[in-house]
Amino acid sequence: CNNNRKLLAQLGAAFHGHPSRQMTLVGVTGTNGKTSTTYIIKRVLEEKGFRSAVIEAMKACAEVSRKI
Repeated sequence: CNNNRKLLAQLGAAFHGHPSRQMTLVGVTGTNGKTSTTYIIKRVLEEKGFRSAVIEAMKACAEVSRKI
């Protein structure tokens, strides 16, 4: 079963042109202030013209915006 999941992930990545190779990941860890910190980082990145998303343990927030 585990090999099937790995193979399916590899096939999906290849089919879509390995999009994760063009992404930068930022992780925030700690006891207090993670949510505030992640949304501040998200806002700064968007102000600079980058697309960003926040993924939390219980929800995901992904706002896709295009600059024309």
